[in-house]
Amino acid sequence: MKPTRFFTPENLQIVKRIISRYPSGQERASLVPLLDLAQRQNGTWIPPSAMQEIANSTGLSFEQVHSFILGYPTSFEWRPCAPQLRICNSWMCCHKAKQQDYDIFEAARSVAQPYGVEVKTTGCLGACYGAPAFWFNDKIHTDATKEFIKQVISKELS
Repeated sequence: MKPTRFFTPENLQIVKRIISRYPSGQERASLVPLLDLAQRQNGTWIPPSAMQEIANSTGLSFEQVHSFILGYPTSFEWRPCAPQLRICNSWMCCHKAKQQDYDIFEAARSVAQPYGVEVKTTGCLGACYGAPAFWFNDKIHTDATKEFIKQVISKELS
């Protein structure tokens, strides 16, 4: 009997694109965006079938994926009501923003608040070439400025 796939065919293509952003042998670094995609597809929580498919795709065990989810209950056990904007807090993004004398987190928060968008930091988004980077509505954006973040949010939420 063939195992049932969790991801829709469209999302399976997104899974492949997400994993392709990371070097060979480092597919496990794609865990956070894959879990987020699974949660968005399912609506609220991440079912075991999604955890198994993510584990198979990243070279992790089911237990490792499940343990990660349990370690971050506020992020992955239930979907937040408000849309989220995640600012990359990797060394490269922070360094580039600092070079521009720019607090990207505070800028994003001031722009996002009127739209009801929650701003959080996240680990490396794999977009160091365009630091500082942010993630909004399943898309990674680079060269973040206050104006650009506002433009992305207003376009996506209008």
